[in-house]
Amino acid sequence: MKEVKVYCIIATYNSMRWIDKCLGSLRISSVKIHPVIIDNGSIDETVSHIIQNYPEVHLIVNDNNKGFGQANNQGIEYAYKNEASHFFLLNHDAWVYEDTIEKLVVVQEKYNIALVSPIHLNGSGDLFDYNYFTKIVIDEINREYVSDLILDKIKPYYSVFKINAAAWLLSRKTIETIGGFDPIYFHYGEDGNYCQRIKYHNGVVAFVPDSYINHDRERQGNMKVYKKNVTIMMLLFYYSDVNNNIWKIDKNKVKIHLVNGKIALSFLFKLNFVDFIDLCKSYIIFFIKFPKMIKNIKTNKKIGSTWLNLDSTEL
Repeated sequence: MKEVKVYCIIATYNSMRWIDKCLGSLRISSVKIHPVIIDNGSIDETVSHIIQNYPEVHLIVNDNNKGFGQANNQGIEYAYKNEASHFFLLNHDAWVYEDTIEKLVVVQEKYNIALVSPIHLNGSGDLFDYNYFTKIVIDEINREYVSDLILDKIKPYYSVFKINAAAWLLSRKTIETIGGFDPIYFHYGEDGNYCQRIKYHNGVVAFVPDSYINHDRERQGNMKVYKKNVTIMMLLFYYSDVNNNIWKIDKNKVKIHLVNGKIALSFLFKLNFVDFIDLCKSYIIFFIKFPKMIKNIKTNKKIGSTWLNLDSTEL
């Protein structure tokens, strides 16, 4: 493997529960890792704990929560300006194995893959992460992987349409071609949008079946936050897809409106006015964002370091 310079970019928010496992795992990585943490306004001891115990970390502290995508953009910018060859995006509630990143780098370099990710296990490491299993592993596109798994003829990687950004390895070429996360997303959906953009620019998204992370989240862990954001996330995901015409009516767009209509009627029938109002607010936000979304789609179709400031004079 040629010489590499891997920066691990982690967005934190009240992360004391996981930070030692996360950063501790990077210290034993078979590939030297340069950790960059962007804290989104934690109110626990996350920042002070990192300062006291992890001097190798470059720490960026935000006064407010900039969201997952924009925090990672800050880290990507710093890493790029410091000559990173690879950018490993890792969730604060996840940790790697000794050879996780090395295996990802080898596959990415050998097959010129824009984005590679390991297998995502749960916190105990004895099961697939639930969302990873339901949305990645058993999807129709992965029939080949499941078949190969059973028949014991695993390939070095498997292409997929998208993978959640709990553990992504991006190459420098990917950053220079695709750029960073679209700022129209705040929480949820930005990773799906990024994968759509990779596909548009003829890149490959893939997982490496013999590389692993543990992702310590329960299925119900962020359901309250997720439910509050899921409507706007899905609307943006389907309408801002650079691979499709924003004005074209397709089955996914029709389905999401029908489903939301059914949910709205259910809320009214149960006199659940709080959730009904939240759903309506999501549509209002969507319509407000619509002009910006049209503009951002045009930007995302361009080749270059979109949404990033990679001026090397600003370190």
